[in-house]
Amino acid sequence: MRILKRPHFWVILISLGCLACLSYIILWQKPLRANKSNMTVAFAVKKVNANYGKRVELYAKQLDLPADYFKALILLECSANYPPSNRYEPRVFEQLLAVQSGQLPEYSGIRQIHLKGYSQKILQQMATSWGPLQIMGYHSIHLGIHIDKLKSEQSLYYGMVWAKQNYGYLLKKKAFRDAFHFHNTGKLYPKWGAPLTYDRYYVGNGILYMQKLSENNASSYTKAMQ
Repeated sequence: MRILKRPHFWVILISLGCLACLSYIILWQKPLRANKSNMTVAFAVKKVNANYGKRVELYAKQLDLPADYFKALILLECSANYPPSNRYEPRVFEQLLAVQSGQLPEYSGIRQIHLKGYSQKILQQMATSWGPLQIMGYHSIHLGIHIDKLKSEQSLYYGMVWAKQNYGYLLKKKAFRDAFHFHNTGKLYPKWGAPLTYDRYYVGNGILYMQKLSENNASSYTKAMQ
């Protein structure tokens, strides 16, 4: 009864409880969430298999990569549209221009020596994401290829090569949540808090697409055996 005479005790207790709840919401890893209906996912699976399926499976076999992951990634990055659109990013262009002029020491591993002699038109192409996997043009430098290859039909192949070089270890151990997040942000899925992707459903939708693709493969195999 003595505690009831001390209202400040309850204020402190409630405040601590609210703080604990807020800390949990902010810091604890958010569960994966998707926002696609079963009908939408089923249509998406058919679309990616029709537009990119054979090539993804061929390259995945050559590079020892999981085909379903890259099919799901294509759906996330360009909705499996063929041909895929490209996206110019002015901020990236400004960073590359600053590196070329010596005002910035480097950007994403790109240094002044890498950009020597390039026109602004080429820098704009390097500041654009290309192909079904939306690989930034400046990654052509990391890949040791001419940027035109990322703008061509070869973009899918070199995009998969880039993924293998940068986070193939995640794919090998089937850490697909981290792989999707890394492709979009360059970072692993955060241990605390919400994902850093531009779309909060990006990773969850990717996992959902992979599940449906796997089910579709199993169904096709069963029909082929009958």
